[in-house]
Amino acid sequence: VGLADGTCLAPYLYPCAQKLMKAALAAEADIYLTADLRYNDFMRHEGRMILVDMGHFESEYCAIEILFDILSKKLPIFAIRKSVRSRNPVNYMV
Repeated sequence: VGLADGTCLAPYLYPCAQKLMKAALAAEADIYLTADLRYNDFMRHEGRMILVDMGHFESEYCAIEILFDILSKKLPIFAIRKSVRSRNPVNYMV
């Protein structure tokens, strides 16, 4: 993850989501993707940039097939397996 000026933000992702959101606003980012937003964050930044609060399961589920393919090709002598029963343990009520 980086800013337009080339500054790398990856080392700061976990501990300071609020600082990163401010940095993204200052850099005039179009979208901010995280898993650490509060309700008020959406209200405070409405119309200034797109905020995406992606859950843990949702952000990793799409990588299962990709990682399976990569590992199968890179480690052909190992029997690589993937779960066919992945499910989100979190239930949402709307």
